Amino acid sequence: MIFDFHLHILEKWVKDGATPRAAAEKLVQFMEESGIDVGVILPIAPYILNDYVYRVVSYEPKRLVGFASVVPNPADIAMRELRRAIEDLGLRGVKLHPGMQGFCIRHPHVI
Repeated sequence: MIFDFHLHILEKWVKDGATPRAAAEKLVQFMEESGIDVGVILPIAPYILNDYVYRVVSYEPKRLVGFASVVPNPADIAMRELRRAIEDLGLRGVKLHPGMQGFCIRHPHVI
């Protein structure tokens, strides 16, 4: 099996009103064309919401794996959202992007 561990839902799709089903279809079409069996979606909060990732994955749960994303500041809100995304939505990991999310990875509340 071939896994792609770095797929993104494009922010443009969401802004253009793409439904989660349409986003799932676009990702799976790309995967089919590229010979990919399973893809891991890595969103970047706040641009792509965890609930949207959950809905995309729900259309193709055997082919798509969703990760959560949170902006780690403030830490209490980030932890609450991450816990909800993992426990309630069933997302399987976390994606952080310090440059785009505006935080330092060495900050004590991130570690």
